[in-house]
Amino acid sequence: MTNTIARGLRLLALVASIAVLAACGSAEEGSNSTASNGADDQTATTPAGGSGESVTLEVWSWLPNDHENGPDTYAQIFDAFEEANPGVTIELTASPYTTFWDSWRNASIAQVGPDVISMYGGATAGGYASSLVPLQDLLSPETAENLRFIDSTVSPDGNLYVAPAGSYAYYLLYNAQMLSDAGLDPDQAFATWDDLLATCEALSAQGTTPFASGWSDGYELEGYMYIFMTQLLDDEGFESFVTGQLPLTDERFAEGMNHIVEMNEAGCFSEESLGMTMYYDAFDEVIAGEAVAFPAGGGDTAVSAEENNGEGSMVVAPFPMVPGSPHERISDAGPNQGWSVTNWAVDQDLAVALIEHILSPESQQLLWENTDLPPNRSDLAVESDHPLFDDYLGIIEHPTNRTTFMAFTDAALAIFQREASNLIAGRTSVEAILEEADAAQQRALSELGQ
Repeated sequence: MTNTIARGLRLLALVASIAVLAACGSAEEGSNSTASNGADDQTATTPAGGSGESVTLEVWSWLPNDHENGPDTYAQIFDAFEEANPGVTIELTASPYTTFWDSWRNASIAQVGPDVISMYGGATAGGYASSLVPLQDLLSPETAENLRFIDSTVSPDGNLYVAPAGSYAYYLLYNAQMLSDAGLDPDQAFATWDDLLATCEALSAQGTTPFASGWSDGYELEGYMYIFMTQLLDDEGFESFVTGQLPLTDERFAEGMNHIVEMNEAGCFSEESLGMTMYYDAFDEVIAGEAVAFPAGGGDTAVSAEENNGEGSMVVAPFPMVPGSPHERISDAGPNQGWSVTNWAVDQDLAVALIEHILSPESQQLLWENTDLPPNRSDLAVESDHPLFDDYLGIIEHPTNRTTFMAFTDAALAIFQREASNLIAGRTSVEAILEEADAAQQRALSELGQ
């Protein structure tokens, strides 16, 4: 889905879902919400703490621009809230993703700006702890109990600064027709980790690109690390990592990165991939049928690939488990994004009520119907009219899933981005990357909220 592709520009994610793109641009003004036929959720809140005065809530988000129908859909959601709360006006600034983060960073420094803001949880939100309101005691029990992936969203200081909305999962997308044409069994080619490596060797020997990939923009390395670290960390290790206690020098991070090296040595990646980007060369490569497989993070990628390569050509499956994983099956999956309240909000209760409205089953259903954003509510089941998208939804909903991507700080991910092509080209080592990334991670963690 386009929202997950945009998430990749921060994370991967895919998540996350990438906050790491927050590096350039300037604010672009959006427009005030205007809408019709809003969602049914009518949780009324008296404006201005019961004073009856008119209140304007300023909302900043990149999300409306993620989808063709995004602006109209969010306008409907905000219009419904205004209708249920007379005297309240929602003023939306919808910025492009690449300019959003500079605008937000400047606002957080000045302590002025939006009342409600789109945000990623974990270490990203923790970096803005001095600007955000902890939500764990403010969300209604009904909302909190029905939101998936809250544990992955908590920041290292133990606070929930982001109410998670939408969901994603990484999965393996592969072209069964290309495997058959190569004389390989599509049902067995990626069944296990050893099968994956053997398939890469066989395809590479035939001159076929096994995995669509691009290393020059650096995001490929992050995506594989999210997948592998979610697989390799047991419950204790996961808890230690998301709370900022597990260093990147832990041997399991080296193990995860070495699996990327192992894939490279097995011929999974083409030589040309060093000069290609993940966004969007790798996506284009698998959609065009020029490579067999791809670790995707959104259902729309599978749908587009099948539309281009023919009905029944593509398969959506969980990524094979790497050796040494303590889990029988797990996927890196989590909230696609979320919503936060700033600590200078004109009316904190009203801002929380707006977030509750955005997260309501009615609003999430509307987003699903109009933008294909899978909801993050355990009490809201949705279905797609496309079998591959339904397979993707099934991966998201598996009960063992969680995500590690929000526990990596932007500073550490910047090292991954810079060194990705060097790792694949053999110009640097796993140990050197992780030592530098851990130093950056520890500095960033020590400054959270400052």
